[in-house]
Amino acid sequence: MDRAQKTVVIENWFATDYVLFGKRAKEALKADELKEYLANKGPLFSNLIDTYNSVGYTTGETYKSMQELRVSAMQKANDSLRKAKEIIKSSSVAKMVKEEIKESGIAEGLDEKEIAKYVVLKKFKEIALDSLLFEGLEANDDVKKKLNNWHGKVFVNAHKILRNDTINASL
Repeated sequence: MDRAQKTVVIENWFATDYVLFGKRAKEALKADELKEYLANKGPLFSNLIDTYNSVGYTTGETYKSMQELRVSAMQKANDSLRKAKEIIKSSSVAKMVKEEIKESGIAEGLDEKEIAKYVVLKKFKEIALDSLLFEGLEANDDVKKKLNNWHGKVFVNAHKILRNDTINASL
């Protein structure tokens, strides 16, 4: 892994916390919750590194200090959250969310509003994380082809599972 690739992974590591919590995870979670969250976040990023390597993803981003990297991570997180807000308002996503709310109606002890709030929040975080972690990948046609072949689909499907586990640990 080259320096630019390491930089984008570290930047996304911090940005993931900002997307899920609005601050660093260690500031948002208790020790046992943090341990569970990191136990899920680690494999997510291991898969992400493998995905980046398999498609040859690199960026030219470098930073002079950790503070500069953290500021950039916060900006990327805010951009991803803004994009997620736009996407979640679309009619196709709204239909998907309504369907998920109906399917999760089997939860005992929760009213419809609680279920709807949970499903919308979870879907919002899924969209925001995908936007963050796969930013720039869809812009390249060669990368799209690699993500759509059998090998790429394995990485993408693993990402979805690991992303959901990480989000569940953050809720």
